[in-house]
Amino acid sequence: MRRPVRAPVLRALALGAALALAGCTPPGLPVPQPPDPSSSSAPSVSTGGSSPSPSVSVSGPVTTPAAEDPSLTIGLDAVVTGFNPYAIADASTATTAVAALTLPSVSVVDEAGRRQLDGTVVTSASVTSTDPFTVTYEISRAASWSDGTPVTAEDFRYLRDQLQQQTGVRGAAPYALITGIDSAAAGKQVRITFSTPVADWQSMFSPLLPAHILKDAPGGFLGGLSGGVPVTAGPYRFSGFDAVTGQITLRRNDKYWAAQPGPNGVVLRLGTPTELVAALGRGDVQAVLLEPGNAAAQQLSALIPPPDRTVVPLAASVTLVMDTTAGATASADVRRAIAAGLVPDVLDDAYTGSRPDGLLPKGSPVQLPAVDAAAGTRPPGVFADPTAAAAALAAAGWERGAGAAVLKDGLPLTLTLGYPTRIPALARTARLIQTQLGRIGIGVDVVADNDVIARLGQPAAGGRHVDLALLEVPRGTSDAIEAISSYGCPVGGAAPAVTTPQSTGASTSSSAGARTTAGSGTSGAASGTGAASGTGATPPTTTTGIADPPVSTVGTTVEESPGTAGTTTEDPPGSGGAVADLRHGANLAGWCNADLQPTLLQLLADGTEGSAGRQVLSDVGAAVLAALPVIPLGQPQAVFAVAPELRSVLSGSRAGWLWTGPLAGLAGWDHR
Repeated sequence: MRRPVRAPVLRALALGAALALAGCTPPGLPVPQPPDPSSSSAPSVSTGGSSPSPSVSVSGPVTTPAAEDPSLTIGLDAVVTGFNPYAIADASTATTAVAALTLPSVSVVDEAGRRQLDGTVVTSASVTSTDPFTVTYEISRAASWSDGTPVTAEDFRYLRDQLQQQTGVRGAAPYALITGIDSAAAGKQVRITFSTPVADWQSMFSPLLPAHILKDAPGGFLGGLSGGVPVTAGPYRFSGFDAVTGQITLRRNDKYWAAQPGPNGVVLRLGTPTELVAALGRGDVQAVLLEPGNAAAQQLSALIPPPDRTVVPLAASVTLVMDTTAGATASADVRRAIAAGLVPDVLDDAYTGSRPDGLLPKGSPVQLPAVDAAAGTRPPGVFADPTAAAAALAAAGWERGAGAAVLKDGLPLTLTLGYPTRIPALARTARLIQTQLGRIGIGVDVVADNDVIARLGQPAAGGRHVDLALLEVPRGTSDAIEAISSYGCPVGGAAPAVTTPQSTGASTSSSAGARTTAGSGTSGAASGTGAASGTGATPPTTTTGIADPPVSTVGTTVEESPGTAGTTTEDPPGSGGAVADLRHGANLAGWCNADLQPTLLQLLADGTEGSAGRQVLSDVGAAVLAALPVIPLGQPQAVFAVAPELRSVLSGSRAGWLWTGPLAGLAGWDHR
């Protein structure tokens, strides 16, 4: 039987000092064990030579290469920008795997797809009151982070606070309904009170993050895990991330209080599908999880027979997000024109590299086709209709001129489309969107930028406003939570009032939300400039479309009822642009329907079980599609293939892999 081939020794040189934050022990708990130097969780950061990204390794005594060799090496075609499992910008198969193997969760999804209490972390969790709705958790007294700090109510509070505040995070809405978190028994009993019931409360707080580390970490919640997971509370500890060699190393967590994992350690080797298929053929990796194009998929099919290879749907949606708060896309007519100008089947083919099973068509903005086949049916009369596109543009005041572009007040309509650089499939698709919209007279400047979520709807480098974002948006198991998190009004306060804007003249935003300017500007305003957010990120690169983007004004969009064009609340004089922004959590478009909000809250309280709940969810999806703050394109599917020694991994139920990925159960793999 083939023995696993040992991975190369990490070449990154640690330059920085470790975070050395020790947690205090609450009264009544055993004194925490001092961290084992050989399993130190404090990362040090080095530039890795000329690498643009930091390489993270763990400080501690030097060990021999043999002692550091992992037992398994898995190939992933992910490009890692961070390890926060809640941050949409960090989402990847690598981030999902690292979170499952290193972080504690209140509940987990088993292989059959059922959500179960994780008894190693929480010994009990139940609804202890319905008025007010209250859930009480008993945390295992043995549960602790790898630096010896106990897992306590403080970790619950930290996650609640951050998900209430952040934009660009998944599943945040129910956390905003929390009115109190009380603790007892030295923080090991947690009592959480909500303002309204949450049917899918079991999916919350999974995973937990180390509050005692992240609350003071540089970069905060969204940036604190950019280079690794400094302390863990799972079967593995994070040993290092070398961005130059493309390796993430996990080692057995000696401080883990439950059963120790089978494999001593794991290397997640990052690369292209073609490289990793070849590595699997050589025996350099024992499994691969890839989103290959058709050519690499055929190579993998020839190498690995079907019993050792399977298609795995991913819990994500390829989505075109439109800024509904400002600019031309604040007009529902313009959004309808954009949809009518797109040919989704052709976009699907571009995204997958012509792999037939690479993307499940997706018509619903609130459901996944891998769960409900009906969600894969695209609505009729929305796409691929140039005549309808021209009519919608005319309704918004844009008419075809003598040339290719549509014009208003003599100025062309040009939008900026951003996409994260790290996903090549999105680059291909973005360029095709540029071509398709050009045919209906809309110019598109394409910007490659990993900070596109932060830039969406905000003036970016050089004054550029990002109108459209093409993203892979991750999601959790609860349709109700995802619906209100993505399309709901802020649930912590009252729904905003609908305000009819006053006429502002030709040089500012019109009632249709179109951006106009007195001059044509310069092409590619964002090209070659630094990141507007000041994070030191790689500057965006731009592909210029028909014309340059006009100057934007900022406002807040609230739809009055499903299917209406909505109204834009303009900035009051002297406000300096300081208006309430509806962009929060996973609501990246900033779209909110005041009439739909009670239905979303009721769906959150009742859940989607049963035919009645599914019908309400379907109605919510139809209301969102009528307004088109987003255009759902598809659900990506990966290919998982294993070497013969891992064949048993594919022998059981795999329904839960949709939510967890196939690597979540790696600690229990028999690889002998």
